[in-house]
Amino acid sequence: MPISTSFRWRRSVAHRTFACILSSLLLHHNNPLSLLRSKSSLLPRPFPSSLLRRILSLTRSNPNISLRFFLFASSHLSLFPNLLDLATIFSILAAAGHLFPASHLFCPALRSYPAPTVLDALVRSSSCCKIFQSKVLSFVLELYSNLPSWNAMETFNRMRKFGLVPSSQSFNALLNMLCSNGECRTAWLVCAAALRIGVEMDHGSWPVMVRLLCLEDKVQRGEMLLNLGFPCRLSSYDLVVDCYASRRDFKAAIQVLNGMEERGLKLRLSTLCSVLEESCRFGNVRIAGFFMKEMIVRDLLPMVPSVDFDWIIISFCELGKTYAAMLIFQKALSRNFDLESTSYACLLGALAQKRREKEALKVFDIMSQNGIVVDPGTLDVFVSSICSAEPMEEVDAVIMNLMKNDFLPKASDLSIYVAENCRRGRWKESTELLHLALDKCVLMTGSCCCLLMNHFCRNGFLDLGIGLHEKLKGLGGFLDVDSYNVLLEALVVDGRTMEAVGVFDCMRTKNVLSSFSFVIMISALCHEKELRKAMNLHDEMLKLGLKPDIATYKRLITGFQ
Repeated sequence: MPISTSFRWRRSVAHRTFACILSSLLLHHNNPLSLLRSKSSLLPRPFPSSLLRRILSLTRSNPNISLRFFLFASSHLSLFPNLLDLATIFSILAAAGHLFPASHLFCPALRSYPAPTVLDALVRSSSCCKIFQSKVLSFVLELYSNLPSWNAMETFNRMRKFGLVPSSQSFNALLNMLCSNGECRTAWLVCAAALRIGVEMDHGSWPVMVRLLCLEDKVQRGEMLLNLGFPCRLSSYDLVVDCYASRRDFKAAIQVLNGMEERGLKLRLSTLCSVLEESCRFGNVRIAGFFMKEMIVRDLLPMVPSVDFDWIIISFCELGKTYAAMLIFQKALSRNFDLESTSYACLLGALAQKRREKEALKVFDIMSQNGIVVDPGTLDVFVSSICSAEPMEEVDAVIMNLMKNDFLPKASDLSIYVAENCRRGRWKESTELLHLALDKCVLMTGSCCCLLMNHFCRNGFLDLGIGLHEKLKGLGGFLDVDSYNVLLEALVVDGRTMEAVGVFDCMRTKNVLSSFSFVIMISALCHEKELRKAMNLHDEMLKLGLKPDIATYKRLITGFQ
Protein backbone atom coordinates (compact mmCIF):
# COMPACT_ATOMS: atom_id res chain seq x y z
CA MET A 1 0.00 0.00 0.00
CA PRO A 2 1.62 3.33 -1.02
CA ILE A 3 2.66 5.73 1.74
CA SER A 4 0.77 9.03 1.58
CA THR A 5 2.50 12.41 1.37
CA SER A 6 0.93 13.51 4.64
CA PHE A 7 2.30 10.43 6.42
CA ARG A 8 5.80 11.16 5.13
CA TRP A 9 5.47 14.75 6.28
CA ARG A 10 4.28 13.74 9.76
CA ARG A 11 7.10 11.19 10.07
CA SER A 12 9.67 13.82 9.01
CA VAL A 13 8.36 16.27 11.62
CA ALA A 14 8.47 13.54 14.28
CA HIS A 15 12.07 12.69 13.33
CA ARG A 16 13.11 16.33 13.48
CA THR A 17 11.47 16.80 16.88
CA PHE A 18 12.98 13.58 18.24
CA ALA A 19 16.43 14.49 16.87
CA CYS A 20 16.27 17.94 18.51
CA ILE A 21 15.29 16.46 21.88
CA LEU A 22 17.92 13.72 21.73
CA SER A 23 20.73 16.01 20.54
CA SER A 24 19.85 18.53 23.29
CA LEU A 25 20.08 15.73 25.84
CA LEU A 26 23.44 14.59 24.44
CA LEU A 27 24.92 18.10 24.50
CA HIS A 28 23.63 19.27 27.90
CA HIS A 29 23.28 16.22 30.14
CA ASN A 30 26.27 15.29 32.34
CA ASN A 31 26.21 11.60 31.45
CA PRO A 32 23.79 11.20 28.52
CA LEU A 33 24.87 7.76 27.32
CA SER A 34 24.24 6.15 30.71
CA LEU A 35 20.75 7.61 30.67
CA LEU A 36 20.15 6.39 27.09
CA ARG A 37 21.48 2.95 27.99
CA SER A 38 18.98 2.64 30.82
CA LYS A 39 16.14 3.82 28.54
CA SER A 40 17.30 2.06 25.36
CA SER A 41 14.02 0.15 25.09
CA LEU A 42 12.34 3.47 24.25
CA LEU A 43 14.61 4.06 21.27
CA PRO A 44 13.84 2.62 17.82
CA ARG A 45 15.62 -0.55 16.69
CA PRO A 46 17.28 -0.75 14.28
CA PHE A 47 18.08 2.94 14.64
CA PRO A 48 17.15 4.74 11.38
CA SER A 49 20.11 6.06 9.39
CA SER A 50 18.32 9.29 8.50
CA LEU A 51 17.67 10.00 12.19
CA LEU A 52 21.28 9.21 13.07
CA ARG A 53 22.62 11.66 10.48
CA ARG A 54 20.26 14.39 11.72
CA ILE A 55 21.48 13.90 15.32
CA LEU A 56 25.14 13.87 14.21
CA SER A 57 24.56 17.10 12.32
CA LEU A 58 23.00 18.76 15.39
CA THR A 59 25.84 17.61 17.68
CA ARG A 60 28.73 18.38 15.33
CA SER A 61 29.77 21.26 17.62
CA ASN A 62 30.97 18.55 20.05
CA PRO A 63 32.68 15.86 17.95
CA ASN A 64 33.36 13.64 20.97
CA ILE A 65 29.64 13.46 21.74
CA SER A 66 28.89 12.72 18.06
CA LEU A 67 31.42 9.87 18.05
CA ARG A 68 30.21 8.39 21.34
CA PHE A 69 26.58 8.41 20.17
CA PHE A 70 27.53 6.86 16.84
CA LEU A 71 29.34 4.01 18.64
CA PHE A 72 26.45 3.65 21.10
CA ALA A 73 23.91 3.36 18.27
CA SER A 74 26.10 0.77 16.51
CA SER A 75 26.55 -1.41 19.60
CA HIS A 76 23.22 -1.00 21.44
CA LEU A 77 20.61 0.03 18.88
CA SER A 78 21.32 -2.48 16.06
CA LEU A 79 22.56 0.27 13.75
CA PHE A 80 24.32 -1.02 10.63
CA PRO A 81 25.91 2.17 9.30
CA ASN A 82 25.87 2.66 5.55
CA LEU A 83 28.41 4.66 3.58
CA LEU A 84 26.58 7.96 4.09
CA ASP A 85 26.47 7.39 7.87
CA LEU A 86 30.20 6.67 7.94
CA ALA A 87 30.90 9.67 5.74
CA THR A 88 28.93 11.92 8.10
CA ILE A 89 30.79 10.91 11.27
CA PHE A 90 34.09 10.94 9.38
CA SER A 91 33.47 14.49 8.12
CA ILE A 92 32.66 15.72 11.63
CA LEU A 93 35.78 14.12 13.15
CA ALA A 94 38.16 15.08 10.33
CA ALA A 95 36.98 18.71 10.27
CA ALA A 96 37.59 18.89 14.03
CA GLY A 97 41.06 17.35 13.74
CA HIS A 98 40.16 14.04 15.42
CA LEU A 99 42.08 12.11 12.80
CA PHE A 100 42.82 8.78 14.50
CA PRO A 101 39.20 7.75 15.24
CA ALA A 102 38.16 9.17 11.86
CA SER A 103 40.63 6.98 9.97
CA HIS A 104 39.83 3.94 12.13
CA LEU A 105 36.12 4.19 11.25
CA PHE A 106 36.47 5.11 7.59
CA CYS A 107 39.44 3.12 6.25
CA PRO A 108 37.36 -0.07 5.71
CA ALA A 109 34.98 1.99 3.55
CA LEU A 110 37.89 3.37 1.53
CA ARG A 111 38.93 -0.20 0.73
CA SER A 112 35.39 -1.45 0.02
CA TYR A 113 33.75 1.25 -2.12
CA PRO A 114 34.84 2.86 -5.40
CA ALA A 115 36.49 6.25 -4.94
CA PRO A 116 33.80 8.25 -6.81
CA THR A 117 31.08 6.78 -4.56
CA VAL A 118 33.07 7.59 -1.42
CA LEU A 119 33.79 11.15 -2.54
CA ASP A 120 30.14 11.77 -3.46
CA ALA A 121 29.07 10.61 0.00
CA LEU A 122 31.64 12.86 1.68
CA VAL A 123 30.57 15.89 -0.32
CA ARG A 124 26.90 15.24 0.58
CA SER A 125 27.62 14.72 4.27
CA SER A 126 30.14 17.48 4.96
CA SER A 127 29.43 21.14 5.70
CA CYS A 128 28.94 23.51 2.77
CA CYS A 129 31.87 25.56 4.09
CA LYS A 130 34.81 25.10 1.71
CA ILE A 131 37.30 25.25 4.59
CA PHE A 132 35.71 22.22 6.24
CA GLN A 133 35.36 20.38 2.91
CA SER A 134 39.05 21.01 2.21
CA LYS A 135 40.00 19.57 5.61
CA VAL A 136 37.86 16.47 5.09
CA LEU A 137 38.95 15.70 1.51
CA SER A 138 42.59 16.52 2.33
CA PHE A 139 42.56 13.83 5.00
CA VAL A 140 40.91 11.39 2.57
CA LEU A 141 43.63 12.24 0.02
CA GLU A 142 46.26 11.43 2.63
CA LEU A 143 44.58 8.12 3.54
CA TYR A 144 44.23 7.10 -0.10
CA SER A 145 47.89 7.95 -0.70
CA ASN A 146 48.84 5.28 1.85
CA LEU A 147 46.73 2.62 0.11
CA PRO A 148 47.86 0.57 -2.92
CA SER A 149 45.55 2.22 -5.45
CA TRP A 150 45.20 5.26 -7.72
CA ASN A 151 42.21 6.62 -5.79
CA ALA A 152 44.40 9.41 -4.44
CA MET A 153 44.59 10.91 -7.93
CA GLU A 154 40.79 10.71 -8.25
CA THR A 155 40.50 12.61 -4.94
CA PHE A 156 43.02 15.25 -6.00
CA ASN A 157 41.21 15.84 -9.30
CA ARG A 158 37.84 16.07 -7.53
CA MET A 159 39.25 18.67 -5.13
CA ARG A 160 40.52 20.74 -8.05
CA LYS A 161 37.12 20.51 -9.71
CA PHE A 162 35.37 21.80 -6.56
CA GLY A 163 37.94 24.56 -6.04
CA LEU A 164 39.23 22.99 -2.80
CA VAL A 165 42.86 23.34 -1.76
CA PRO A 166 44.63 20.22 -0.39
CA SER A 167 46.67 20.59 2.78
CA SER A 168 50.47 20.53 2.57
CA GLN A 169 50.55 17.19 4.38
CA SER A 170 48.13 15.50 1.97
CA PHE A 171 49.97 17.01 -1.00
CA ASN A 172 53.26 15.57 0.29
CA ALA A 173 51.63 12.17 0.84
CA LEU A 174 50.33 12.14 -2.75
CA LEU A 175 53.77 13.03 -4.17
CA ASN A 176 55.42 10.35 -2.05
CA MET A 177 52.93 7.78 -3.35
CA LEU A 178 53.70 8.76 -6.94
CA CYS A 179 57.45 8.60 -6.26
CA SER A 180 57.10 5.13 -4.74
CA ASN A 181 55.31 3.98 -7.91
CA GLY A 182 57.96 5.54 -10.18
CA GLU A 183 55.44 8.00 -11.63
CA CYS A 184 57.85 10.94 -11.83
CA ARG A 185 56.16 12.73 -14.72
CA THR A 186 52.75 12.50 -13.05
CA ALA A 187 54.30 13.79 -9.82
CA TRP A 188 55.62 16.91 -11.58
CA LEU A 189 52.23 17.51 -13.21
CA VAL A 190 50.52 17.18 -9.83
CA CYS A 191 53.06 19.53 -8.29
CA ALA A 192 52.43 22.18 -10.96
CA ALA A 193 48.63 21.83 -10.66
CA ALA A 194 48.78 22.01 -6.86
CA LEU A 195 50.84 25.20 -6.88
CA ARG A 196 48.40 26.78 -9.35
CA ILE A 197 45.42 26.19 -7.02
CA GLY A 198 47.25 27.55 -4.00
CA VAL A 199 48.78 24.57 -2.18
CA GLU A 200 51.48 25.78 0.20
CA MET A 201 54.71 23.81 0.41
CA ASP A 202 55.93 23.15 3.95
CA HIS A 203 59.05 21.66 5.52
CA GLY A 204 57.92 18.19 4.40
CA SER A 205 57.62 19.17 0.73
CA TRP A 206 61.29 19.83 0.02
CA PRO A 207 62.47 16.32 0.93
CA VAL A 208 59.89 14.98 -1.53
CA MET A 209 61.27 17.31 -4.22
CA VAL A 210 64.79 16.03 -3.53
CA ARG A 211 63.54 12.44 -3.75
CA LEU A 212 61.79 13.17 -7.03
CA LEU A 213 64.91 14.73 -8.55
CA CYS A 214 67.08 11.81 -7.44
CA LEU A 215 64.60 9.33 -8.93
CA GLU A 216 64.98 11.13 -12.26
CA ASP A 217 68.78 10.92 -11.90
CA LYS A 218 68.99 14.71 -11.50
CA VAL A 219 71.03 14.42 -8.34
CA GLN A 220 72.91 17.70 -8.95
CA ARG A 221 69.60 19.59 -8.83
CA GLY A 222 68.70 17.72 -5.66
CA GLU A 223 71.97 18.86 -4.16
CA MET A 224 71.19 22.44 -5.26
CA LEU A 225 67.96 22.34 -3.23
CA LEU A 226 69.98 21.25 -0.20
CA ASN A 227 72.49 24.06 -0.74
CA LEU A 228 69.75 26.71 -1.16
CA GLY A 229 68.93 26.27 2.51
CA PHE A 230 65.40 24.86 2.22
CA PRO A 231 64.41 22.87 5.31
CA CYS A 232 65.29 19.25 4.47
CA ARG A 233 65.49 16.17 6.63
CA LEU A 234 68.68 14.18 7.09
CA SER A 235 67.09 11.46 4.94
CA SER A 236 67.28 13.88 1.97
CA TYR A 237 71.02 14.24 2.46
CA ASP A 238 71.29 10.45 2.75
CA LEU A 239 69.46 10.12 -0.56
CA VAL A 240 71.75 12.54 -2.41
CA VAL A 241 74.87 10.92 -0.92
CA ASP A 242 73.58 7.47 -1.87
CA CYS A 243 72.84 8.60 -5.45
CA TYR A 244 76.33 10.02 -5.92
CA ALA A 245 77.93 6.92 -4.41
CA SER A 246 75.88 4.57 -6.62
CA ARG A 247 77.24 6.49 -9.64
CA ARG A 248 80.81 5.96 -8.31
CA ASP A 249 81.08 9.73 -7.85
CA PHE A 250 82.65 9.43 -4.41
CA LYS A 251 84.20 12.90 -4.62
CA ALA A 252 80.76 14.53 -4.98
CA ALA A 253 79.40 12.37 -2.14
CA ILE A 254 82.22 13.52 0.14
CA GLN A 255 81.51 17.15 -0.80
CA VAL A 256 77.88 16.73 0.31
CA LEU A 257 79.07 15.21 3.59
CA ASN A 258 81.42 18.16 4.13
CA GLY A 259 78.52 20.53 3.43
CA MET A 260 76.45 18.77 6.08
CA GLU A 261 79.17 19.30 8.66
CA GLU A 262 79.47 22.98 7.73
CA ARG A 263 75.73 23.37 8.44
CA GLY A 264 76.19 21.72 11.82
CA LEU A 265 74.43 18.50 10.83
CA LYS A 266 75.72 15.41 12.59
CA LEU A 267 76.73 12.60 10.24
CA ARG A 268 74.89 9.37 11.00
CA LEU A 269 75.96 5.77 10.53
CA SER A 270 73.38 5.34 7.74
CA THR A 271 74.81 8.34 5.83
CA LEU A 272 78.43 7.18 5.90
CA CYS A 273 77.39 3.58 5.36
CA SER A 274 75.83 4.53 1.99
CA VAL A 275 79.27 5.42 0.64
CA LEU A 276 80.89 2.39 2.30
CA GLU A 277 78.25 0.14 0.70
CA GLU A 278 78.87 1.41 -2.84
CA SER A 279 82.66 1.38 -2.44
CA CYS A 280 82.42 -2.30 -1.39
CA ARG A 281 80.10 -3.01 -4.33
CA PHE A 282 82.56 -1.51 -6.81
CA GLY A 283 85.63 -2.95 -5.07
CA ASN A 284 87.14 0.45 -4.17
CA VAL A 285 89.27 -0.67 -1.23
CA ARG A 286 90.77 2.79 -0.60
CA ILE A 287 87.40 4.52 -0.18
CA ALA A 288 86.04 1.61 1.90
CA GLY A 289 89.03 1.79 4.26
CA PHE A 290 88.73 5.57 4.54
CA PHE A 291 85.06 5.44 5.55
CA MET A 292 85.62 2.59 8.02
CA LYS A 293 88.18 4.81 9.75
CA GLU A 294 85.78 7.78 9.65
CA MET A 295 83.08 5.71 11.35
CA ILE A 296 85.51 4.64 14.06
CA VAL A 297 86.77 8.22 14.62
CA ARG A 298 83.18 9.49 14.97
CA ASP A 299 82.35 6.72 17.49
CA LEU A 300 79.85 5.20 15.07
CA LEU A 301 81.78 1.89 15.15
CA PRO A 302 83.80 0.30 17.97
CA MET A 303 87.42 1.47 18.25
CA VAL A 304 88.48 -2.14 17.67
CA PRO A 305 85.94 -3.59 15.19
CA SER A 306 87.00 -7.18 15.87
CA VAL A 307 85.69 -6.79 19.43
CA ASP A 308 82.12 -6.53 18.17
CA PHE A 309 81.86 -7.94 14.65
CA ASP A 310 78.35 -9.20 15.50
CA TRP A 311 77.00 -5.72 16.31
CA ILE A 312 78.51 -4.24 13.14
CA ILE A 313 77.13 -6.98 10.87
CA ILE A 314 73.64 -6.70 12.38
CA SER A 315 73.71 -2.88 12.20
CA PHE A 316 74.76 -2.90 8.53
CA CYS A 317 72.12 -5.53 7.69
CA GLU A 318 69.38 -3.50 9.39
CA LEU A 319 70.39 -0.57 7.18
CA GLY A 320 70.20 -2.85 4.12
CA LYS A 321 73.93 -2.44 3.40
CA THR A 322 74.75 -6.03 2.49
CA TYR A 323 78.06 -5.37 0.71
CA ALA A 324 79.38 -3.60 3.79
CA ALA A 325 78.03 -6.40 5.99
CA MET A 326 79.76 -9.04 3.81
CA LEU A 327 83.05 -7.11 4.13
CA ILE A 328 82.87 -7.38 7.93
CA PHE A 329 81.65 -10.99 7.74
CA GLN A 330 84.61 -12.01 5.58
CA LYS A 331 87.02 -10.23 7.96
CA ALA A 332 85.51 -12.12 10.88
CA LEU A 333 85.91 -15.44 9.05
CA SER A 334 89.50 -14.67 8.05
CA ARG A 335 90.32 -14.05 11.72
CA ASN A 336 88.49 -17.20 12.86
CA PHE A 337 86.11 -15.09 14.92
CA ASP A 338 83.13 -17.01 16.33
CA LEU A 339 80.09 -15.09 15.21
CA GLU A 340 76.73 -15.48 16.96
CA SER A 341 73.90 -17.31 15.20
CA THR A 342 71.86 -14.07 15.11
CA SER A 343 74.57 -12.45 12.96
CA TYR A 344 74.43 -15.31 10.46
CA ALA A 345 70.62 -15.24 10.36
CA CYS A 346 70.50 -11.46 9.97
CA LEU A 347 73.05 -11.53 7.13
CA LEU A 348 71.29 -14.44 5.40
CA GLY A 349 67.95 -12.63 5.54
CA ALA A 350 69.42 -9.33 4.31
CA LEU A 351 71.20 -11.00 1.37
CA ALA A 352 68.01 -12.85 0.44
CA GLN A 353 65.95 -9.64 0.53
CA LYS A 354 68.48 -7.92 -1.73
CA ARG A 355 68.30 -10.90 -4.15
CA ARG A 356 72.00 -11.72 -3.75
CA GLU A 357 71.34 -15.44 -4.02
CA LYS A 358 74.89 -16.70 -4.61
CA GLU A 359 76.24 -14.95 -1.51
CA ALA A 360 73.20 -16.11 0.47
CA LEU A 361 73.91 -19.71 -0.58
CA LYS A 362 77.52 -19.39 0.60
CA VAL A 363 76.42 -18.03 3.99
CA PHE A 364 73.81 -20.80 4.31
CA ASP A 365 76.44 -23.40 3.47
CA ILE A 366 78.74 -22.06 6.21
CA MET A 367 75.82 -22.11 8.65
CA SER A 368 75.03 -25.72 7.74
CA GLN A 369 78.65 -26.75 8.22
CA ASN A 370 78.74 -25.09 11.65
CA GLY A 371 75.41 -26.57 12.70
CA ILE A 372 73.71 -23.18 13.06
CA VAL A 373 69.91 -23.45 13.07
CA VAL A 374 68.03 -20.88 10.99
CA ASP A 375 64.68 -19.59 12.24
CA PRO A 376 61.65 -20.34 10.01
CA GLY A 377 61.04 -16.69 9.12
CA THR A 378 64.56 -16.20 7.78
CA LEU A 379 64.37 -19.54 5.96
CA ASP A 380 61.17 -18.41 4.25
CA VAL A 381 62.86 -15.25 2.94
CA PHE A 382 65.96 -17.22 1.90
CA VAL A 383 64.04 -19.95 0.04
CA SER A 384 61.81 -17.37 -1.65
CA SER A 385 64.94 -15.59 -2.88
CA ILE A 386 66.73 -18.66 -4.27
CA CYS A 387 63.52 -19.93 -5.88
CA SER A 388 63.30 -16.76 -7.95
CA ALA A 389 66.97 -17.02 -8.96
CA GLU A 390 68.57 -18.89 -11.84
CA PRO A 391 68.13 -22.68 -11.44
CA MET A 392 71.33 -24.48 -10.47
CA GLU A 393 72.43 -27.66 -8.72
CA GLU A 394 73.29 -25.84 -5.48
CA VAL A 395 69.75 -24.50 -5.21
CA ASP A 396 68.27 -27.93 -6.00
CA ALA A 397 70.35 -29.52 -3.23
CA VAL A 398 69.41 -26.87 -0.64
CA ILE A 399 65.67 -27.10 -1.36
CA MET A 400 65.73 -30.92 -1.38
CA ASN A 401 67.63 -31.08 1.93
CA LEU A 402 65.31 -28.57 3.57
CA MET A 403 62.22 -30.53 2.52
CA LYS A 404 63.77 -33.81 3.67
CA ASN A 405 64.34 -32.15 7.05
CA ASP A 406 60.63 -31.20 7.16
CA PHE A 407 60.93 -27.54 6.22
CA LEU A 408 58.23 -26.96 3.64
CA PRO A 409 58.71 -23.97 1.30
CA LYS A 410 55.74 -21.93 0.16
CA ALA A 411 54.00 -23.70 -2.71
CA SER A 412 54.03 -20.52 -4.82
CA ASP A 413 57.82 -20.07 -4.46
CA LEU A 414 58.61 -23.71 -5.21
CA SER A 415 56.21 -23.72 -8.18
CA ILE A 416 58.02 -20.74 -9.71
CA TYR A 417 61.36 -22.53 -9.36
CA VAL A 418 60.12 -25.85 -10.78
CA ALA A 419 58.43 -24.09 -13.71
CA GLU A 420 61.67 -22.25 -14.53
CA ASN A 421 63.54 -25.57 -14.42
CA CYS A 422 61.03 -26.98 -16.91
CA ARG A 423 61.48 -24.05 -19.28
CA ARG A 424 65.23 -24.63 -19.20
CA GLY A 425 64.84 -28.34 -19.98
CA ARG A 426 65.95 -29.54 -16.53
CA TRP A 427 63.26 -32.22 -16.53
CA LYS A 428 64.99 -34.69 -14.20
CA GLU A 429 65.55 -32.07 -11.51
CA SER A 430 62.01 -30.71 -11.93
CA THR A 431 60.50 -34.18 -11.54
CA GLU A 432 62.49 -34.94 -8.38
CA LEU A 433 61.56 -31.63 -6.78
CA LEU A 434 57.90 -31.95 -7.71
CA HIS A 435 57.51 -35.52 -6.47
CA LEU A 436 59.26 -34.73 -3.17
CA ALA A 437 57.03 -31.68 -2.68
CA LEU A 438 53.86 -33.66 -3.41
CA ASP A 439 55.03 -36.46 -1.09
CA LYS A 440 55.35 -33.79 1.61
CA CYS A 441 51.77 -32.64 0.80
CA VAL A 442 52.88 -29.34 -0.74
CA LEU A 443 50.20 -28.66 -3.35
CA MET A 444 52.03 -27.04 -6.24
CA THR A 445 50.33 -24.48 -8.47
CA GLY A 446 49.10 -25.54 -11.88
CA SER A 447 51.75 -24.06 -14.17
CA CYS A 448 54.69 -26.29 -13.21
CA CYS A 449 52.48 -29.41 -12.96
CA CYS A 450 51.04 -28.70 -16.41
CA LEU A 451 54.49 -28.28 -17.95
CA LEU A 452 55.62 -31.60 -16.50
CA MET A 453 52.44 -33.39 -17.54
CA ASN A 454 52.88 -32.23 -21.12
CA HIS A 455 56.52 -33.40 -21.04
CA PHE A 456 55.60 -36.83 -19.63
CA CYS A 457 52.82 -37.48 -22.15
CA ARG A 458 54.69 -36.25 -25.23
CA ASN A 459 57.81 -38.27 -24.41
CA GLY A 460 56.27 -41.61 -23.51
CA PHE A 461 56.44 -41.36 -19.71
CA LEU A 462 52.76 -42.15 -19.23
CA ASP A 463 53.21 -43.87 -15.86
CA LEU A 464 54.83 -40.72 -14.51
CA GLY A 465 51.93 -38.71 -15.92
CA ILE A 466 49.34 -40.95 -14.25
CA GLY A 467 51.36 -40.83 -11.01
CA LEU A 468 51.35 -37.02 -11.10
CA HIS A 469 47.60 -37.00 -11.76
CA GLU A 470 46.92 -39.35 -8.82
CA LYS A 471 49.07 -37.32 -6.41
CA LEU A 472 47.38 -34.07 -7.40
CA LYS A 473 43.98 -35.73 -7.09
CA GLY A 474 44.87 -36.97 -3.59
CA LEU A 475 45.81 -33.44 -2.49
CA GLY A 476 42.72 -31.86 -4.03
CA GLY A 477 44.62 -30.22 -6.88
CA PHE A 478 44.04 -30.36 -10.61
CA LEU A 479 45.53 -29.37 -13.98
CA ASP A 480 44.24 -27.11 -16.71
CA VAL A 481 41.99 -28.56 -19.41
CA ASP A 482 44.70 -28.59 -22.11
CA SER A 483 47.06 -30.68 -19.96
CA TYR A 484 44.27 -33.10 -19.10
CA ASN A 485 43.44 -33.44 -22.80
CA VAL A 486 47.08 -34.26 -23.55
CA LEU A 487 46.95 -36.99 -20.89
CA LEU A 488 43.63 -38.34 -22.20
CA GLU A 489 44.94 -38.47 -25.77
CA ALA A 490 48.16 -40.21 -24.73
CA LEU A 491 46.26 -42.83 -22.72
CA VAL A 492 43.82 -43.51 -25.56
CA VAL A 493 46.63 -43.85 -28.12
CA ASP A 494 48.39 -46.27 -25.75
CA GLY A 495 45.23 -48.40 -25.50
CA ARG A 496 44.57 -47.51 -21.84
CA THR A 497 40.98 -46.38 -22.33
CA MET A 498 39.72 -47.39 -18.88
CA GLU A 499 42.40 -45.27 -17.21
CA ALA A 500 41.38 -42.42 -19.52
CA VAL A 501 37.77 -42.86 -18.28
CA GLY A 502 39.01 -42.47 -14.69
CA VAL A 503 40.87 -39.26 -15.60
CA PHE A 504 37.78 -37.97 -17.43
CA ASP A 505 35.62 -38.61 -14.36
CA CYS A 506 38.06 -36.54 -12.31
CA MET A 507 37.89 -33.77 -14.90
CA ARG A 508 34.09 -33.85 -14.66
CA THR A 509 34.26 -33.58 -10.86
CA LYS A 510 36.57 -30.56 -11.07
CA ASN A 511 34.49 -29.05 -13.91
CA VAL A 512 37.54 -28.94 -16.19
CA LEU A 513 36.11 -30.05 -19.53
CA SER A 514 36.15 -28.91 -23.13
CA SER A 515 34.58 -30.12 -26.36
CA PHE A 516 37.93 -31.74 -27.27
CA SER A 517 37.81 -33.78 -24.01
CA PHE A 518 34.46 -35.24 -25.09
CA VAL A 519 35.69 -35.85 -28.65
CA ILE A 520 38.66 -37.86 -27.34
CA MET A 521 36.56 -39.98 -24.98
CA ILE A 522 33.61 -40.56 -27.33
CA SER A 523 35.97 -41.65 -30.12
CA ALA A 524 37.84 -43.97 -27.74
CA LEU A 525 34.65 -45.58 -26.42
CA CYS A 526 33.31 -46.07 -29.94
CA HIS A 527 36.59 -47.75 -30.87
CA GLU A 528 36.17 -50.07 -27.84
CA LYS A 529 32.55 -50.80 -28.97
CA GLU A 530 31.21 -49.16 -25.78
CA LEU A 531 28.50 -47.41 -27.80
CA ARG A 532 26.04 -46.89 -24.94
CA LYS A 533 28.67 -45.13 -22.83
CA ALA A 534 29.74 -43.13 -25.86
CA MET A 535 26.14 -42.05 -26.51
CA ASN A 536 25.72 -40.98 -22.86
CA LEU A 537 28.83 -38.83 -23.17
CA HIS A 538 27.52 -37.44 -26.46
CA ASP A 539 24.28 -36.38 -24.78
CA GLU A 540 26.17 -34.87 -21.84
CA MET A 541 28.37 -32.91 -24.25
CA LEU A 542 25.35 -31.40 -25.99
CA LYS A 543 23.68 -30.65 -22.66
CA LEU A 544 26.75 -28.72 -21.51
CA GLY A 545 26.87 -26.74 -24.76
CA LEU A 546 30.28 -28.17 -25.73
CA LYS A 547 29.39 -29.33 -29.22
CA PRO A 548 32.52 -29.15 -31.46
CA ASP A 549 32.69 -27.52 -34.90
CA ILE A 550 30.63 -29.12 -37.70
CA ALA A 551 33.48 -30.98 -39.42
CA THR A 552 34.67 -32.52 -36.14
CA TYR A 553 31.11 -33.39 -35.11
CA LYS A 554 30.46 -35.19 -38.41
CA ARG A 555 33.62 -37.29 -37.96
CA LEU A 556 32.60 -38.00 -34.38
CA ILE A 557 29.11 -39.36 -35.12
CA THR A 558 30.41 -41.65 -37.84
CA GLY A 559 31.95 -43.68 -35.00
CA PHE A 560 28.44 -44.76 -33.96
CA GLN A 561 27.77 -46.46 -37.32
